[in-house]
Amino acid sequence: MIRTLRAIANSVAFVVIIAMSLAFFNENPFLALLLVACSLDQFEDVYGIVTKRRLLPSWFAPVDVLFEGVATGVGIGILLFGLMYYSYFASYFFVAMIFVGLMIMVSSLEDMGYYFVGERGAMQVEICEKKEKFVRRK
Repeated sequence: MIRTLRAIANSVAFVVIIAMSLAFFNENPFLALLLVACSLDQFEDVYGIVTKRRLLPSWFAPVDVLFEGVATGVGIGILLFGLMYYSYFASYFFVAMIFVGLMIMVSSLEDMGYYFVGERGAMQVEICEKKEKFVRRK
């Protein structure tokens, strides 16, 4: 269940960040390329959740953390955009922007937490049951 929600959140983040990079391409191509790299990082996170393998090698981790930081900034920006304009235009669009910004921010912070805390960090709690194996003897 948690893996499914993380995959959905990262997929939505991928699509939203690609759309933002297309919107910024004429005004600031460098920012657009940075957002494309950030969206590819979100896609890599979805790939890692689904297949339980990473596309990027382990030496690429510092750059991955940088892209996660950019994704966190994008999430905060979308969240603040939705919060500021919802008070003026009470619309479901701005509620959706608040939700998407929150999803992007939490997802990227969780991915950064894996690099600093580890897989069994404070951001994710798993309950494991002890499984006993029965041995059949003749």
